[in-house]
Amino acid sequence: MTEVWADIGGTFTDCLIVRASDDASDQVSLKVLSSGLVNVDVVGVAGPNELLVRMPNPLVHDGFWVGAGLIAADGRRLGGIVVCETQSPSDAPDKEGFGEGRADVLLRLDHAHGFTDSNCNERHLTLDAGIEAPVLATRLLLSVPLSEPLPPLQVRLGTTRGTNALLTRGGAVVALLITAGFGDLLSIGTQDRPELFTLDIVKPEPLPRRVVEVPGRLSASGEELIAIDEDLLRDRLRELYQSDECPEVLAICLLHSYRSDIHERIAERIAREVGFERVVRSTRVAALPRIVPRAETTTLDAYLQPVLEDYVHRVEEQFGGPEKCHLRWMTSGGNLVASDGFHGRESVLSGPAGGVVALAEIARKLNLSGAVGLDMGGTSTDVSRFDGEIGRRQESQIGGIRVLSPMMDIHTVAAGGGSICGCRDGRLFVGPRSAGANPGPACYGRGGPLTITDVNVVLGRLPVERFPFPLDTAAAERALVAVHQSLPESIAASQHELAEGFLRIAV
Repeated sequence: MTEVWADIGGTFTDCLIVRASDDASDQVSLKVLSSGLVNVDVVGVAGPNELLVRMPNPLVHDGFWVGAGLIAADGRRLGGIVVCETQSPSDAPDKEGFGEGRADVLLRLDHAHGFTDSNCNERHLTLDAGIEAPVLATRLLLSVPLSEPLPPLQVRLGTTRGTNALLTRGGAVVALLITAGFGDLLSIGTQDRPELFTLDIVKPEPLPRRVVEVPGRLSASGEELIAIDEDLLRDRLRELYQSDECPEVLAICLLHSYRSDIHERIAERIAREVGFERVVRSTRVAALPRIVPRAETTTLDAYLQPVLEDYVHRVEEQFGGPEKCHLRWMTSGGNLVASDGFHGRESVLSGPAGGVVALAEIARKLNLSGAVGLDMGGTSTDVSRFDGEIGRRQESQIGGIRVLSPMMDIHTVAAGGGSICGCRDGRLFVGPRSAGANPGPACYGRGGPLTITDVNVVLGRLPVERFPFPLDTAAAERALVAVHQSLPESIAASQHELAEGFLRIAV
């Protein structure tokens, strides 16, 4: 059976396909944007229903893009226009210089596009196949058009979807149910000071937007001291459910519940009766002592639940469902699990974990006793080491949040190629927010902000000819100029010095 291996990052997705036969096996690979979108250039108008576009050669397959939609450079969807036929003109020369070369492709549309040669020459457009990046890459590598089903596959995926959502604070709206009197638990935390001599202490914001105190109490041995006031809890939850800040997910973490989950089960029952559909209990997530890390782990799992569940479901269905696709996801601990076992707390290092496994394997094959792994993506940079074995931790801290879950010993920094650069309150900053795959860095030509990728382009540090699509160097320079003009007078720096400064911050 054909095997598919993919690393889904914040900006790019790398896909490898291994096809085995009785005689031998072959491997093919492809890099696509993690948004699943494909940027193309309009180079001519062949007719009222036809456009001539230029795209990278690996993405060119006759008939492949039938059914895809079109998005303008400013993000507008072009009035329901979809591709009904694609064809590579026999007289269209390849345009070398970008990755593996680029080719002209004729797109026949289902109705008139309204473009003329005068208003669309070299205009940027985006093809939207309506599928996730690993599925798109697999179809392209197997030459299976959008209109045809995929064959049975063995699929192994690692993703930074959870990591990026945590680092950029892009998860769900969460409320926390906690024992009465402990409403400020996550704000107080453990009062650790990781950087002992830092004067400017910035505490990470707790993930829950709202906290509801549960009237009831268990002893340290799990015996009931005060029964839950169910009527009062129901009133509080109903008020929360009907408010403008109704959370998407409810996290429940009660004192000493790792000894007995009776109160957490009562709270969950009442929450579901009120109408909450997504509820996460700490006794299902991390039934362990120490309420601070247990509460942080539970809220993290709730914070990432909608992001991951919806994404995992879409990917599995687009691969053909569990009947045709044997799909497994890489966890933070380096294990492979089925879709229904892939939870938020286990996903935060899913992508980097695969790199650590590879680091160890390469070091062993080269007979190295030690090796350091540096994995820089679009949103984060992950550092790991191998000293004869892979380091593992039972408790980790990612983005200022403690996680009680076995995972690789990886240090993650919120700085990547897509990290946004700017000036705030008179100070330069890099990240933690990322431009992602859409719109991406300014040099992608889609109106994105200034990022580390743009800084590297402006400084001449990035080999633009190696990119899978052409980069807009002028757009990167304009983004740098815009930030430079916003600087306060107290920062006297040239544009070149500003770019160097952003790079030093990222490093």
